[in-house]
Amino acid sequence: MNVIRELEAYRCENKISQEKLAELLDVHFCTVNRWIKGHQKPSRIQKNFIKELIKWGNENITAKKIRKIQHAHEKIWKGYAKSDKSQFAYYWKKMEELEEEYFRIKFEDQG
Repeated sequence: MNVIRELEAYRCENKISQEKLAELLDVHFCTVNRWIKGHQKPSRIQKNFIKELIKWGNENITAKKIRKIQHAHEKIWKGYAKSDKSQFAYYWKKMEELEEEYFRIKFEDQG
């Protein structure tokens, strides 16, 4: 399924306004509106934010928090930290902590 169709379905199911969605994704309202109307496509990074928001299904997971975990993932998987074992361990631990925070937030809201 198209990521924008998924986003629009997610928005409607969760009764989230385009303004709130824009805030969660750290973009302007007009940008979200253009995506939904098909006048513009999200960048690769924006698509990742959209997928993460839909995956976590939680309004507490904002683009800024997603950026933190993506940064840790990039450091690990793109090889920047692989040459330095202490750096690798640091980013691996940081990634695990952030993922743990996401699960805590997700399940707090459900309970």
